[in-house]
Amino acid sequence: MKKITTLLILLTLSLHAIEGAVSAIVKVKESYAVSEEIVIQIDLKSTAYSLTQSKIGLENSPNYIITAPTSAVSIETVDINGTDWSVVHYEYKLYPLHAGKLTILPIPISFEASMGYGQESQNFELTTKVLNIDIQGHKGVNPDKFILSTPQYSLKVKQTPKINKLKVGDAFELQVIQEAQNVPDILLTPIYFSDTKQFKVYTKEAKLESSENRGVSSVSRRDSFTFVAIEEGNMTLPSQELFWWDTENKILHTEKTPQLSFFITAQAKVKSIEEEISNKKILSYFAIVLLVITLLYRAYPLLQKRRQEQKEAYTKSESGLFEALQKSCHNATAKELYKDFYIWLESADATVARVGFKGIIEIYPPFSQSLNSLEKALDANGIDFDRENFCISLRELRTLLIEEKSSNIHGLIDTINPHS
Repeated sequence: MKKITTLLILLTLSLHAIEGAVSAIVKVKESYAVSEEIVIQIDLKSTAYSLTQSKIGLENSPNYIITAPTSAVSIETVDINGTDWSVVHYEYKLYPLHAGKLTILPIPISFEASMGYGQESQNFELTTKVLNIDIQGHKGVNPDKFILSTPQYSLKVKQTPKINKLKVGDAFELQVIQEAQNVPDILLTPIYFSDTKQFKVYTKEAKLESSENRGVSSVSRRDSFTFVAIEEGNMTLPSQELFWWDTENKILHTEKTPQLSFFITAQAKVKSIEEEISNKKILSYFAIVLLVITLLYRAYPLLQKRRQEQKEAYTKSESGLFEALQKSCHNATAKELYKDFYIWLESADATVARVGFKGIIEIYPPFSQSLNSLEKALDANGIDFDRENFCISLRELRTLLIEEKSSNIHGLIDTINPHS
């Protein structure tokens, strides 16, 4: 009797069409400035119990950049006109790149909804309404000029060694460190130094870092340069100005790197070999060798520890996870291979990982055969499949993901800093 009742309930549910809807709203403040963080709440709604395979097409544009969430903020059931709706909330963060009226075109959203386990899913492809946001410019600043907006910003410059008198051939390192809150690290302004008559400048790749603590994101950018003296004379590195808008106190700040002056002399003449080789010199060399041996002896445990930490870090990195996945291709069960595949894909591209096998096949059709073969092996309790072909497909998929991510990053940098 209980089974019949359950069947009747399921039959009744199936007779009612599943409804779906989407919405997008801006969490409004009194005003927004250029590059200030704007939170856009996107809701996916359905009269069904389960919402899966969601895709939200809110992406970067020449007018703003987007930071997508890694997961939904909340899932709840809401009564709308006497009907229970399942609502999934997402929060996207948008950063405008210029002042004026910002228009966000209808956002394409798709998802699947079902009444529960074993019930047929219904696919929804919907769009949100147009969103308009007024972005304020800064007084005394060209509206087209990009100004970083943040509640907190700092600029530090470190010179190593800290000297202003050099000989031709001497060198020093200069680091310019920027730190800010509630902005993406890619919006921090790049710093540049060019070769001069007195200095040859070697530029290292900028180091960008991001972290989050209790809902507050912190970012930093470290630009490093090595200056090598190549000609004697007096030289001054001019100060560089950086502007930022204080979103809490509504004040435009100007930060400056220090002006640095140097006096470069000619390289001293090399002494004769006979003068260089002396008992005092030999004793000095001997003392240095002993000191190096002592330092190496004491540093060995630290080096071993660091090597182990690097090994563990590599194991957790995208490259390390992919190497483990390649090994699984040859000796793991289909279930273990499936698990390792998703662990690596989450590290390589979390967005792609969330769409599932069906979504991956839709985005990258050439890999459908390999993924379907693995899925069949799972359904057949581990029946063998073409592992070699699956390994080759994984390498091709990884190459494609890396190329797409590199293309997106460089395209965004060109948009924000077109003269870099």
